[in-house]
Amino acid sequence: KVVDIGSGISLKGLFLAKFVCPEGKVIGVDPSRVACSDSAAIAAREKIGNFVALRAEAENVPIATNSADVVFSINSAVYFRNYSRAFEEMCRILKKDPESRLVILTSDRTMHGEIIRFDDIVELLKSHRLELISKKEVQNSQGGYIIIARPKPK
Repeated sequence: KVVDIGSGISLKGLFLAKFVCPEGKVIGVDPSRVACSDSAAIAAREKIGNFVALRAEAENVPIATNSADVVFSINSAVYFRNYSRAFEEMCRILKKDPESRLVILTSDRTMHGEIIRFDDIVELLKSHRLELISKKEVQNSQGGYIIIARPKPK
């Protein structure tokens, strides 16, 4: 199972759904009714049967704990009402398997002006027993981070 948090119309998720195994599932999570409706319509038109659009806030995702193989959020944290809570939700739904992955690409500020500190993200991930595989600060006009993490092996 692959989960796209803050998916919008989930073009990334729809693309990935074509490549996951037939029994796999991709879930695009977004609070916008229009975005979810549009992504569901695209999935139907393209006959992508393993994609689901789920209307929900990133801070309260109605997906079972420890159930997703991959959780990703690309350029979405800027819109989260509470980015720390949203990242906690991502950690919660990620399977506690060293093969699972959490991928975050984010700017360093929310649209509410809150600064997203890299060290805060790292500490949050560590508190959920995730370890960084890769990290990079993005050097552009907006600034930001790319983070790839996985559950620590037992």
